[in-house]
Amino acid sequence: MTDTPDPVAAIRRLHHQLRGFAVNSNLWRIQRELPGIPDYIITSAWDPDSPVLLDPKVYLGIVRGCYGTQQDIDQVLRLYQEAETAAQRAGIPSPLPAVEPSGLPRFDRIQSRADFTAVLKQLHERAGMSLRQVVQATMDFDSGHPTRKSTLSDWLQRGVIPQQEPELRVLLEVLLCSIVEPSDVAQPVEELMQAWALVRRLGPSQVIIRPAIQIDQTKLLTWLRRRHQEACERGDINHHGLAEVIQKVTANDRDLS
Repeated sequence: MTDTPDPVAAIRRLHHQLRGFAVNSNLWRIQRELPGIPDYIITSAWDPDSPVLLDPKVYLGIVRGCYGTQQDIDQVLRLYQEAETAAQRAGIPSPLPAVEPSGLPRFDRIQSRADFTAVLKQLHERAGMSLRQVVQATMDFDSGHPTRKSTLSDWLQRGVIPQQEPELRVLLEVLLCSIVEPSDVAQPVEELMQAWALVRRLGPSQVIIRPAIQIDQTKLLTWLRRRHQEACERGDINHHGLAEVIQKVTANDRDLS
């Protein structure tokens, strides 16, 4: 029997290492280090029962948000590399990046109203424009649908979800034109408008349930069940933990179907 590294155990070691930091008291700093990343993804990074390997930027953002030292960063990176290697050998896909190559946040990770308004705020900060400059730019772009300063303040500073579709579209065009090439603006605008259409129907505490990364559930379950059977045959007590993980992954698969 080939001694294949156990990716679930490797991911648990990594997540257990993150639990050693003061994550709860530094959550606001972690969120600032990881703008645009939904809260549920951030908190899953120190969940010992999560079998999902996240983008390394998430783990590093948590360490930095908790005042981690270079030694802490090196340790987390070492554990991440071990987990990634084990996952690759088991045929589990690598995690998708937390941000696009352009530096824009991953819009498909917007799960709630709070996530959407956080991305709006990040785009405003990246654009490097004052509220007054944004108002003038929306007026210049489309005089029929400019955004008032009070409305911008609600959206960008108070976290109020936008309700006016034409005004929001103009605002996104203006902000993104200041960040990426004009020819690259159309697709992210449409992605953000689709995300907005989904989250604006949600209540303040509701979220869209999506997997954190795209995983072949069938392949993962096959691998987990094989390891569970081997653990049972060896009399390894870890088979209890593997059974719990299989149950959770199966339940998640049913919820998403």
